[in-house]
Amino acid sequence: MRKDARGITHITNEGTCSWFDFAREILLQSGRQSVPVLPITTDQSARPARRPNYSVLSPASLHAYGVRLRPWQEALRAFLEERCSGLATS
Repeated sequence: MRKDARGITHITNEGTCSWFDFAREILLQSGRQSVPVLPITTDQSARPARRPNYSVLSPASLHAYGVRLRPWQEALRAFLEERCSGLATS
C-alpha cells in the first residue's frame, strides 16, 4: 500500500509449496512429524470446483514494487509461535 500499487497484487511469502508440503511443515514445526501425511493428486481431492494441476501464487507483482517477504517457512514459524504464546496466556 505504501508503494501505491494498482491492480491485482498477490501478497505472498517467498518460495513455493504444495498443500502437502505445507501440512508437513506445520506438523514438523509443531513437533508432530510422526503424524502421517500422504500426498494426493488434484484429481483425487473432493473439491467442488475444478482446479489446475499446478497453481502457485507468484510474488512477482510484489517484486515489481521492490517488496520481498520472508520465506513462507519463516512466516509459518512466527505464526505458530505467536499462536502458541497466545494460547498459553488465554
